[in-house]
Amino acid sequence: MGYIDKAFYRDVYKGVVIVSDDELDVLIERASNLIDELTLHKIPFAGGVEVYFQPYPEAPKQMMQTAVKNAVACEVEYLFCSGGAYAANDGVQSGGNVRIGNFSYTDAGKTASVQNSAYGSDARYSRSVYGYLSKTDLLFRGVGLCT
Repeated sequence: MGYIDKAFYRDVYKGVVIVSDDELDVLIERASNLIDELTLHKIPFAGGVEVYFQPYPEAPKQMMQTAVKNAVACEVEYLFCSGGAYAANDGVQSGGNVRIGNFSYTDAGKTASVQNSAYGSDARYSRSVYGYLSKTDLLFRGVGLCT
């Protein structure tokens, strides 16, 4: 199940207009799955967004839950602008090659080798997603303390 609903995307995040409710539902689900993948499935393993952030005080907890929702909405918008739900499959958006007589045009487009200097490379994710999630501990890849 997605981490946001259509109302959040349209009324709170105010993303690009996606007219079809069915397409928006698919994109929300794909974006939520990609966020899970990026965060090593920490949220579903914990039992949900509310459960994952439960140990935090109320103000930071609300801020982090909103950051996750904004990250998902941002990813929905990115997927839509990148060609729809299929853009999540391999991160490749190929351009085209045109040749007419002696004239040729090559558009390499975006590929999975697009670099995001702070977090590696993967064109499946909007760079803004990393900004939203940096407000949480979901991108942490280090070793936790044992108590």
